[in-house]
Amino acid sequence: MNKKIGIFLAVALMVSVFTAPAFTAEESGVTQDEKGNIDIPPGYEFTPVSKENLGDKMLAAVSFFSTKMEGDCIKGLRICKSALKLDPSNAFILNNQNNIKNTFLPAAKKNLGEELYNKIWRNIISTKYVKGEKVIYTNSAYKFTFSYSVDWSIVAENENDSERNNAFIQIISPVVLDDAGRKVIPSVGVMVEKISSGMDVEKYYKLWIKRQEDMNITISWSEAYKLIGKRVVFESEQEDKHFKGEMAFFVKNGYGYCLNFTSKPEVYESTKWKFDGMLDDFEIK
Repeated sequence: MNKKIGIFLAVALMVSVFTAPAFTAEESGVTQDEKGNIDIPPGYEFTPVSKENLGDKMLAAVSFFSTKMEGDCIKGLRICKSALKLDPSNAFILNNQNNIKNTFLPAAKKNLGEELYNKIWRNIISTKYVKGEKVIYTNSAYKFTFSYSVDWSIVAENENDSERNNAFIQIISPVVLDDAGRKVIPSVGVMVEKISSGMDVEKYYKLWIKRQEDMNITISWSEAYKLIGKRVVFESEQEDKHFKGEMAFFVKNGYGYCLNFTSKPEVYESTKWKFDGMLDDFEIK
């Protein structure tokens, strides 16, 4: 099994019982002390941009650009690229977007040089921004987009593994309680990978079934979905832990796409509607 795929599957199962994710979307923001020192939470440039956190985001971008270091400029550019996706529905957003276009981006281009700047800008391939009650996630390299509730949080992301030609993002739900009062954290993972030419969704589905064998995952039900996809329900027992969820598979343009919803049997019926909404919004360009 491809190591990256194995990690993706393991995370999908494990986060259903985690209570301490790696980082969450809006648990903490950017802070500045009286001396002007700016503190930015780890991974903050990956979290969704919204009207509410735009001030924090731009403060972080200023801090990243001020170092003139390539790695920090990449983080600042990542924030800017998502911020430009916001709907300019009020003067605050519009003014910030104008500052990005007229001040931030030209300064970054000057610091990095036009050739390096253009390369970095092209390589920032995912954007995440809040629209209403949803986060809109787009991966331009693998040509897919989907949405998830603003109260869900990112725990892992690889927007582009150029060596293996794949990408994934993993998000988790807020804690829900089962009938016995036990904490459960449902999760959704989205993965895309380059597949063999001529592989249709049935063959891609069977490839994933083969991958499940080592993880004791049993597929209990399946149906066609959206004409071009396949959706299945699965159950899995890992040591003393029992999981239940769904997977949906799509194939387009030589790539296979898998969406994996993992929950617990006790809360599966009451939480799977979130996955229904994600599937309804999932698009491949």
